[in-house]
Amino acid sequence: MIAPTHRLPVVRQCKLLELSRSTAYYRPRQESEENLAVMK
Repeated sequence: MIAPTHRLPVVRQCKLLELSRSTAYYRPRQESEENLAVMK
């Protein structure tokens, strides 16, 4: 798991885990109320 507050930089953590940096910074968005209503 990537720890942004760790002393090891995020870039280095990603390299060690063989992940792209965009994966480390990705934050999923919540579904809109409209979309949730459609899915119901």
